[in-house]
Amino acid sequence: MNHFRLFMTIMGLALSSAAVSPSLHAATTTAPAYTATAKELIGSWASMGLPATTVTADSTVSATGPVTLTLPTYLQKGQQSQYLLKYDDKKKLWSATDKDGNMNVTFTLISENTAEIKLSGKKPGQNMSQPLFRN
Repeated sequence: MNHFRLFMTIMGLALSSAAVSPSLHAATTTAPAYTATAKELIGSWASMGLPATTVTADSTVSATGPVTLTLPTYLQKGQQSQYLLKYDDKKKLWSATDKDGNMNVTFTLISENTAEIKLSGKKPGQNMSQPLFRN
């Protein structure tokens, strides 16, 4: 009988904690993009001690760009190291395609100091995503 009470107590605790804790699904959804001007992107962005990705712009740049993204060597999968990113208001992200149309680069600001860079090629499996933090 004591095992039954122990079992019921554990089940009661498990059920009550599940009812008050946020759902696991909520923890895995992507945060909405942070809306920022081009000048807020300017700077050095790095991740996990790797060389930084750099965003630069002309001093007279408008709020929606364009800005220049310079990839570090380890991210240069095409023949291009710099991309002129333009802002897409509908998607709330900055993107560019290389001169040959083979590589698409997307830079999304998640918060003031957090971003995500995505590189995608035309062939299946040519996708890469990396979180970046303001350096």
